[in-house]
Amino acid sequence: MKARCQLVTSFFLAILLLRLTVLSCNAAQQNAPQSPSLMALGGIGSGAVFLSPDASLAAAEPTAGDYHSFPPYEIGFLAARVRIGEETHAVLLSTQSLHDLPSLPQLATTRRFPIAHFQVPQDLLPVATELLAFSSFIPHDIANSTLPVACFVVTFHNPLPIAAEVSALISCPSLFQQPLKAEILPAANGFFGAHIVSKQGETAVLTYPQRGDATVTACCWNTGAPNAAWWHDFQETGDLTGQQQLDNASSPSIAICVRLTLAPHDQVQIPFAVAWHTNLSPSPYYAALFPNATAIAQRLLANWLALYALTAEWQDNLNFSNLPAQLLQKLTDSLQPLLTNATLDQQGALALPKEASLPPADRLVQRLFLLSPLLDLYPDLIVTEIRKLSDSFQQTKNNIDAAALLILSNAYVHQTNNLIPLTTNAPTLQAAIQAVASPQPQANILWTWAALFAAESLTDLIHAQSLKMQLSQAFTKANEVITQQFQSFTAPTTASDFPAKWLDQIALIRVFLPDIPIPLSIPHLLSYTHVLSASQVFLLVAQNDPDRGFRYLSSIATEPDNPTAVVIWSLLKALDGFRIDQIQRELWLLPSFPSAWPRLESPIFSANLWATLHYTPTARGEIMRFYVVRLFAPGPLAYPHSAGLLPKLPAPQLEINALYIPAPPPFPERRPNRLTEVHLSLAQRPLGFRLKSINPSVLCLQLDAPLQLSAGDELDIEVH
Repeated sequence: MKARCQLVTSFFLAILLLRLTVLSCNAAQQNAPQSPSLMALGGIGSGAVFLSPDASLAAAEPTAGDYHSFPPYEIGFLAARVRIGEETHAVLLSTQSLHDLPSLPQLATTRRFPIAHFQVPQDLLPVATELLAFSSFIPHDIANSTLPVACFVVTFHNPLPIAAEVSALISCPSLFQQPLKAEILPAANGFFGAHIVSKQGETAVLTYPQRGDATVTACCWNTGAPNAAWWHDFQETGDLTGQQQLDNASSPSIAICVRLTLAPHDQVQIPFAVAWHTNLSPSPYYAALFPNATAIAQRLLANWLALYALTAEWQDNLNFSNLPAQLLQKLTDSLQPLLTNATLDQQGALALPKEASLPPADRLVQRLFLLSPLLDLYPDLIVTEIRKLSDSFQQTKNNIDAAALLILSNAYVHQTNNLIPLTTNAPTLQAAIQAVASPQPQANILWTWAALFAAESLTDLIHAQSLKMQLSQAFTKANEVITQQFQSFTAPTTASDFPAKWLDQIALIRVFLPDIPIPLSIPHLLSYTHVLSASQVFLLVAQNDPDRGFRYLSSIATEPDNPTAVVIWSLLKALDGFRIDQIQRELWLLPSFPSAWPRLESPIFSANLWATLHYTPTARGEIMRFYVVRLFAPGPLAYPHSAGLLPKLPAPQLEINALYIPAPPPFPERRPNRLTEVHLSLAQRPLGFRLKSINPSVLCLQLDAPLQLSAGDELDIEVH
């Protein structure tokens, strides 16, 4: 068993070293400008600490709505010391000078949420020095993705033929306001650290050096003092001296240092963890798993190699595509609001700050923005949201809750084929259908229209066929009203005329119901360029105008405090035209990308699968390859709490009966009666199908037999 654990650790270490090498090359060679904004590090619905482009800790939001920037004297930082012979270098690992301490003139930086990599130029320190910062963000792993902790890893590599003494240091203030006490904690099981207690919660900073020759020292200090008195000892000896406890200080910080000796050509990685734990009510999801911030930091440090490798895995699917760097940056940055714009409660449902004071329609829009990437990355959280909406609708009979319940249930079930959330909730869903199909005037006709469309495909699944006629009549009527409203819109002339809320709602409806017929008059709304929104960019790409969409993309801010920008994540599915219906077993691959791109190589993230699409248009058709990377089964949160259910669940699978692809482009010399030629194969094995033309731009391949796909399978398509 011990040998197996060592093998697993060595595997993750090899992945990490390979990735750090690639990132170092990218940082040195990539000329693309880096985002000047802060990057959030933390857990989904658990808050964040904010990393600045100069590698300092500039702000914190440990609970949703409690954002605060640190004053200059409280900013957290890391530092390094290298001593070779009589030569000593001690410097902050930042380009910002704090407390008059020496800083670096430059850092080579690669930042892409939730991973940042900083490399010290080789001519500044005699030992190669790098800083890795990340937080655990692992799709389908809710427990590890909600950890309120950030990890910082300082790597030293000694290229010299003589030994070098190295030290790494971190200094961090309280992430909560109104701190009461800072103190050094006793060492336990190889963990060393300190914490700061405040009225709102606890901040803990720990390290876990895995080398026996490491020396760990720590101190508490008041950042409001004129200077950092401990820096002189750190520079001279590589250790820290100072107070072990600090009470009633206005601006307490804790500093932890690890010192060791590097043999010639040796390398070491020194990890630090900054964790937090709130004692405010209602308790967040992580509070049921960990008693305090110290336990959270220990969890991360004991597993940081594996957590980093799993976080990097989904990012590598993006990095190995041919998507432009600007788009990759926007895609990952758009996920940051998941950390700070809501709290994940102990049942796994989102709780928005000041939710009760929002109008129902606005509350729904905010929730759906945050839920849109969760459907792809953490679908179990969609099930907890369905349960919450079901309970809310039973109490309030609110039509907005009914609409949200139907839309989310439809999206989840068709992407996962997990019918349990429907079968256990059928009476409530039937009541929700009757509510939105009521002949009474609806206050929110747009959401009613979308809910009616979603409900039509749910009736058979919940045995509510008797409602089909009522649904059909209600949808026809709602569709007429919606069409009239859209036709009344003209191109806005001023910013005040811009119907941003309409576009936000249409974009969200398009994300969760990709097959809903959007009124043709929507181009009037998309033609306005004085005010640009993320929803507008998404709709342009989704409505087959990617050239204009990507022209506007650079104007969209994907900041941690901009939840509407989360819809940028859905650009991936708009680009590759991916849609799957696990109930009908149908797969759509209808790419829509800018005309200047010669081909598309894009990752696909869906509720129960990861895949890649390689699409190359040709003069007479196209060549496509659909590669299944991984398949996922629903997790424990997706099922009722009944003992013995999970072991009986089937393994994840993907079965398709029909495939929808682009039709070849028309060309003048083509004979009118000439048939389109399509070749479909799995691992070079031809597959039988019947070809149907859905419309001039879409073909349907109806397979002769159901096709079972597993991880590693490649589906090749050639169209002439």
